[in-house]
Amino acid sequence: DSDSLSYVDESGTWQITLTRDGQMTMAIDQFTTRYKIQVEGAPAMSLVLSINGTATANYTVAGDQFAASDVSDGITLALALNGETMMPPAELSTFGPLGASGGSQGYQCAGDRLTFLIPVPGRDTVPLNFNRSR
Repeated sequence: DSDSLSYVDESGTWQITLTRDGQMTMAIDQFTTRYKIQVEGAPAMSLVLSINGTATANYTVAGDQFAASDVSDGITLALALNGETMMPPAELSTFGPLGASGGSQGYQCAGDRLTFLIPVPGRDTVPLNFNRSR
């Protein structure tokens, strides 16, 4: 079977502000992930997912796990296949702050960097790095 979904790259910005009282604000500015789709017998296709917007959620940290509530407004997702709009920007009804709805996520802190390893189709995980700004 030669069908595949392959990660190409990502661009844009995704900022998270964490407060001491457990609130997180996400500001996502055209965070775009690109994939190549290969289906046997067809030319390669490009898939582009774009996330945009600002929203808040509550978060907790226990040991090495970071958990956050879903956000229900402020974040949109758009899809394009071979440059053609498949889904115009549409508000996500539930969206986990790190891409997955609900649950918890392992994280690492080192110096001024916070890293989450996000599962991404076509790759094992993608490090989502946030640098502290002062």
